[in-house]
Amino acid sequence: MTTIYKIPLTPADYAAIAAGGTLNVGVMVVPALIATPPVVVPPPVPVIGPGVIYADGIFHWKGDWSGAGLTTNYADTTFIPGKTVASFVSNTAWAYWLPYILHMDTTPYANLILAIK
Repeated sequence: MTTIYKIPLTPADYAAIAAGGTLNVGVMVVPALIATPPVVVPPPVPVIGPGVIYADGIFHWKGDWSGAGLTTNYADTTFIPGKTVASFVSNTAWAYWLPYILHMDTTPYANLILAIK
């Protein structure tokens, strides 16, 4: 890629060149600004309502069918200091967690979102 720079000369520059002198020119190249795309922040997942399974240390559904190899604590305050979270510790190779709710209309829902951190 060839870039042509136009450097304006002053009358003193022309006089110096005509007298057999040299002209020192300094060029500073500044890269073009690249626009960064805006950060898209999705709306927060609601922490109340019929579709919420767990929020702020409270398991909102009727219960869960967890395997014998899983230790479940819905109000764990030691896993992340200063926060109340649900913690699941697998004691076997095939532990599972299956929450259930009875008689809930699931037609308005298309997904189950788990925020795992």
